[in-house]
Amino acid sequence: MIIAVTSIENNLDSLVCPQFGRANFFLIINLQTLEFQAIPNPNVNVVDGAGIHSAQLLIKEEIKAVFTGRVGMNAFRILDSAGILVYENVEGTVRVVIDKLKLGMLKASNNLNFNKKFPNQFHGMQCRGSKWNNKGNSVQNEQEILKTEIEELKEKISQLEIQLKQNETHNN
Repeated sequence: MIIAVTSIENNLDSLVCPQFGRANFFLIINLQTLEFQAIPNPNVNVVDGAGIHSAQLLIKEEIKAVFTGRVGMNAFRILDSAGILVYENVEGTVRVVIDKLKLGMLKASNNLNFNKKFPNQFHGMQCRGSKWNNKGNSVQNEQEILKTEIEELKEKISQLEIQLKQNETHNN
């Protein structure tokens, strides 16, 4: 099986990069032979759509799974529609990820909203200098993430209010 792991450096002993779209490298790894190719991410400094462009890049590599800290919803949808499994909340070195995968210790994400509702804590891991906060999010994108979370919560509240009204009507 061929997989991709977001990486800070271009080797198997590198830390996994907590951000998918702005990872420094994508390591494309053959799990059977451990042969790999380090692809520099051309989307590191893209203003908008880094995750989408990175997802499109990896689809061309014909991988079966992606391992990273966090994938945005749009990139997740693209990868998912291409049949690529997404493993989020992955930490440690690339080599440790491979070992955990082989031992069956990792579970693919199946909920697009999981990474928005439960942001990762990366304990200061960074891909690129001070432009990254301790959650692995671009400081520039932090407000966008918060706005998205607020909109999702408003939608959930609206759905719960509708369910509550239906239950009250049903019980009366």
